[in-house]
Amino acid sequence: MLKHIIAFILISLAVVLFASVFQHGLDYLLTAHAWTANQLKLIFSGSQAADIIRQILALFAIPLIITLIPVAIYWFAKRGWLPWAMEIFWIMWFVQTALVVMQASPLKK
Repeated sequence: MLKHIIAFILISLAVVLFASVFQHGLDYLLTAHAWTANQLKLIFSGSQAADIIRQILALFAIPLIITLIPVAIYWFAKRGWLPWAMEIFWIMWFVQTALVVMQASPLKK
């Protein structure tokens, strides 16, 4: 438990100290999501079902690509599966989904 508290404090300190860097990273993530969604418009028709599928694929693609980078590096180094690959994917998916929802929220200032 003490390790978790120390990790929480250190990560919070890093976020406070490097907030502008994290903000740029999150902006790039949103930009990549928007670009992916726009590219998928070229493939799918304009129907409501196709739009839902396009949005789902756009939410899935960026976390998958970001997760595949450390997975590939680990695989080339150890010739095995990265132990926390799915956790990395879910965290990236959650962050991206939260950003997309916040961007579309009517509560924005």
